[in-house]
Amino acid sequence: MNGAGQKGFGPFEDAEGNGVHRGLGQGPANTPAGDTAGAGRGNDDAGGHDEPLTGVPGAAKTSGTDAAQEPLELSFLDGATAQHLVAGIQAAARIEAAARGRLLRLTADLYEAALARRGETLPERLAAAGPWAAAALAQGSADVVVGDVAAEIAVALMLPAGTAQATVAEALIFATDLPRALAALEAGEITWAQARVILTHWRAIIEDTPTPRALARMNENDRQAALAVARRLEEQATTLVAELLVRAPQVTATQLGDYARRRRAALGAAGHRRACAAARRRRDVWVIPEDDGLATLCAL
Repeated sequence: MNGAGQKGFGPFEDAEGNGVHRGLGQGPANTPAGDTAGAGRGNDDAGGHDEPLTGVPGAAKTSGTDAAQEPLELSFLDGATAQHLVAGIQAAARIEAAARGRLLRLTADLYEAALARRGETLPERLAAAGPWAAAALAQGSADVVVGDVAAEIAVALMLPAGTAQATVAEALIFATDLPRALAALEAGEITWAQARVILTHWRAIIEDTPTPRALARMNENDRQAALAVARRLEEQATTLVAELLVRAPQVTATQLGDYARRRRAALGAAGHRRACAAARRRRDVWVIPEDDGLATLCAL
């Protein structure tokens, strides 16, 4: 279906990779094919710039119940049978997205249960890990609990070890750092592909924040300056996630990613310089002793 047809669920693309606008639970699209106007479009006019969607008409989401009651306007197929089948496809896609959100939620709950067996709580573990704790825990090989949960997930879902580890990482980050995105996924308001776009660009912002190890080596002035940068990055990440959640139901995952890149550039004009400075602050060298008496020299 092309952009003139019914706005359905999530990102769909034609054989040439062109995005076809779909909005979760939205009504029939009355916009002519190829029109880039409106809140849900991720395309720019020549020289144009995107603005946040706050207050833009049409940005509000329609509930799945209301959407199911609205007649579908199809682009290429006619008849009640086709309309009924397309509505079923939309509903199935929402269920698929909600199931992925539920899987992530349960995986995060399993991590918390594993912590409880060790006499720890998730808030305590996050407090010890420092800023953006869930991301640090999920990506750190030193967290034994993450490894245990990943092993259980690998067996339960017949996943490779690396995929299971990534699933645990995503679950922890969504459950603790991106709760609104996880709630939207569980509600079927965004697709899993769109949720991963949000995660990717959120990570791209917060990865510039200094690690607890780097902060500990700084003098007081440098530490306060680094913390101020971290707070600004947190504000940018929060703003970006909120905007992406508003835009996601009206665009494809590819269009959402394009918009996210433009917004990241707009939110941080000096982002490249900050990234270089952050990389210098995070440089580190450490030694990990091995069981055989040797050691591993690590440099970052």
